[in-house]
Amino acid sequence: MPRGSALPRWERGLMVTLSLLVAACPEIPQPFRPEGFNPLTLPQAPRGVAVRPIEVSFGPALAKAMVDQFGRADIPATLREPATGAWLVENSDEGGLLRWILRAPDGGVAATYDQKRPLRAEEHVVKAMAADAVNRLSGPLRGEPFVAALDRRPKVKLVGPAGLPGDGDKALERAMRSALDLAGLAVRDDAETVVTAKASAVPGSGGAAILDVAWIVSRGNTELGRAAQRGEVPTGRLDQPWGGLARDIAGGGAEGVAEIVRAASDK
Repeated sequence: MPRGSALPRWERGLMVTLSLLVAACPEIPQPFRPEGFNPLTLPQAPRGVAVRPIEVSFGPALAKAMVDQFGRADIPATLREPATGAWLVENSDEGGLLRWILRAPDGGVAATYDQKRPLRAEEHVVKAMAADAVNRLSGPLRGEPFVAALDRRPKVKLVGPAGLPGDGDKALERAMRSALDLAGLAVRDDAETVVTAKASAVPGSGGAAILDVAWIVSRGNTELGRAAQRGEVPTGRLDQPWGGLARDIAGGGAEGVAEIVRAASDK
């Protein structure tokens, strides 16, 4: 958290509720189904990958987060020096951009992806960067073309807050859009999954204000879950430009929203 930001550690509550629809389908003719075993119908197993050291100040933490995220995607990954012919994830600093490079066993480039280099490499930012990069690069590791990998990000529609003091409404919505993108979610107005912000500020003890923020994730009329945050801020802070305050709130909120969306997608 930048110096001067009076926002304490935000607490995030996460409740995930999922619904499952099961439809019974009648038997239909399948003239192209072969008799007996057909190996083409088997899903291709994910390939393992080695993550090379990342030459930025927060590189070790980012590399470890990449391995963790590959593991969550059921793709074996390691930080150890790979054997000859392994798939590799490399990274280079391109003047404010972090360029991810996925190399096939023959040394060819299977995929590349550029990320904006963050101003602050806090833990939730590093985790979000790793989740985004894994979403973008995992397609070729599953035997898919890279074009498909670019389309792997879940889509969400963002409805920002209303009624906050100062520039809170616009600043928080803008910060959340950036945070969701960094967390590996594509913010689109035509998405079926909607993230709605509900926020309020009430007087607290000692002249401070209590700020409550809830990011409600829904699809149709079904609520999938919500990430709730609460923090105490000094009197008058909410009347000033939100800036870093909005980024701090959005960073924690986006992490919770991403968990809810991915949990719902896995069911």
